[in-house]
Amino acid sequence: YNMRKFFFASDQIHIAESMVDIIRARSGQPERALAIYRNAMLVYKEYLSDDHVLIGRLLVFEGDSHAEDHEFSTAIDRYEEAKGVFSKAFGGECAVDFALVAVNIGKVLLRKCDYDSAKASFTSALDIYQQILPEGHPKIRSALNHLDRVEQEEALCV
Repeated sequence: YNMRKFFFASDQIHIAESMVDIIRARSGQPERALAIYRNAMLVYKEYLSDDHVLIGRLLVFEGDSHAEDHEFSTAIDRYEEAKGVFSKAFGGECAVDFALVAVNIGKVLLRKCDYDSAKASFTSALDIYQQILPEGHPKIRSALNHLDRVEQEEALCV
């Protein structure tokens, strides 16, 4: 019985992951994505620990969909929840997933024209990337590009 239960749980998690991967490949459908993410979250919460990385990543995906739907406050809330999960999962803030959250928060803040906060968020991501990735890594260049974009957009508003 226990072996069957283990395989059932494993199957449920893999099915949920597959559904998430499929909807992420199809942009432009944030409402549909959120419905799938809610279902996947139910499965994850039933079978995984609260600090499992998959739960954190799913919260990031939810935040992305809310941002796409211009629900910026909800997007930031989901990203903050993901940061909490990643902090528990990785024992701190020095992980690629944590930097990704900082980048996504920065993008939302930039869309809200909150330039100082966006700059702080992108700088946080850059600091993490520089600690864990080799010099010249594409994620480091991307974070630098985001910081340049903040400067450019801020200059246009003055």
